[in-house]
Amino acid sequence: MSECRNFLDFFSMHNKERLDGLSEIYFSEMTHQERTMAFGYLLKMVKAGGSEESINGLFLADQKRACLIVAELLKSGSLRDEARVVAAWNLFRVEPDSSLLSVFIQLMSSADKRIRAKAAYYVPSNMATSDLIDGLKAMVRTETDTLASINAANKLLECYGITRESVEKEEFSRLYRGLRSDDSSDREQIFKQLDRLYKPRVVASEGPDL
Repeated sequence: MSECRNFLDFFSMHNKERLDGLSEIYFSEMTHQERTMAFGYLLKMVKAGGSEESINGLFLADQKRACLIVAELLKSGSLRDEARVVAAWNLFRVEPDSSLLSVFIQLMSSADKRIRAKAAYYVPSNMATSDLIDGLKAMVRTETDTLASINAANKLLECYGITRESVEKEEFSRLYRGLRSDDSSDREQIFKQLDRLYKPRVVASEGPDL
């Protein structure tokens, strides 16, 4: 049960490894019995409201079981906001579904700056919707937290297919600086340029809110 012991010891850590979160290495050498135990241990945390750590761990322990359980918990509204963000992200990775974007969009306007930052960071950009584009633009316009603002600007560019690898360095810097400008007219000008020059790949419908 050494692998199981390593897993349990993780939760008493207070170092960089704990900050980095659970990874596949904690589960790769486990027996089926040990994985089942780890899944049950994490599930208790998730059912109590969950966190980024416990949701990610649940999917690492048993992705198939996690999908069914977490989807129900997300719909029931029993997860904390941080867990909702990460739950939607994990579910989307398994089965891309634009209806999950409503979770991120709602939490982009959370009163908690940490949640806003996580929502903008985790929201998938490969199935952008008009609501997602509007939500990210609203964040770029009004966000006061530095990390949340950075995440929103980066994710908005991704929705238009713009990354440091897809465009010239100077062009990326120009667009990014414009979105992060303190001058609202600069930001609005970049919005217009994005719509004119790049066009987001927008799907037709987001589906029902979760």
